[in-house]
Amino acid sequence: MLVIPPLLFVALCFPSNLNVGIRHILPIYPFLIVLAAAGAWEFSKSRTVRYVVAVLIALHVISSLASFPNYIPYSNEAFGGTKNTYKVLGESNVDWAQSLIAIGKYVQRNSIKDCWMAYLTSADPTYYQTGCKFLPTAAAWMSRDDMSGSTIEGTLLIGANELDETWGMNPYAPFRKAAPTGGIGGSVLVFHGRFDLPLAFALSRMNLARSLSEQGRGAEAVDAARKAVAVAPDVFPPHAELARALCAANRKEEARVEYESAISLARSFYAAASQRGLAQLQKELRQLK
Repeated sequence: MLVIPPLLFVALCFPSNLNVGIRHILPIYPFLIVLAAAGAWEFSKSRTVRYVVAVLIALHVISSLASFPNYIPYSNEAFGGTKNTYKVLGESNVDWAQSLIAIGKYVQRNSIKDCWMAYLTSADPTYYQTGCKFLPTAAAWMSRDDMSGSTIEGTLLIGANELDETWGMNPYAPFRKAAPTGGIGGSVLVFHGRFDLPLAFALSRMNLARSLSEQGRGAEAVDAARKAVAVAPDVFPPHAELARALCAANRKEEARVEYESAISLARSFYAAASQRGLAQLQKELRQLK
């Protein structure tokens, strides 16, 4: 009977298009824990099984304590351990902006003077005394960054959420396959060196263009968006942002050309996010009069 509630709950979750972390199926865990305990008790009539169960429990306790206090990205050693969870999971399964305090402590403990941070958070990172300069993030509402060019140097801190490869232009996706020199809390990868990040700079100019358009500074927004296109001409988001900036500046014929370029490039992508972007671009072009 214990199997029925979790199976029913999971079955109800499958049709949903919402996929933002394992937290959506947390109600099944109590049932699975009790079911596992009942199974262990049933088979514990054998002395050998009792020893195996005891060892497994001890290993789990050790694994759990070793991960303290980083339980959001926790996974046991059979799946690579907490520091490798980001390789198989993403979103709130790994990082829910919980590592700002740990980042601040890491920077201070290692006396890091020159660091850059790509980390998605709604909190003000300066409150946590990280001392890092900011790189743009995928979320438009977190558009703060300090990039003035495509090349940066020093310590680079990248949050696990920024490694997601499902959207149209991710400047940090290549770091998912790179070997970090360290990690923070199982949710932040640490790299050292000199890095050329043209897509990050393009994203920086796109975010700036969006902000300027909202302020009614159309000419400046168009200039920022053109810089994004110049740096990353072969992906559709910069063209889309330039089209919107031109539209906001009432330069509709130029906007139409950029929309068509963005749509053409979006059609060459197969990621779900790109297809959603394509539908949005087509809608905006139809509304352009």
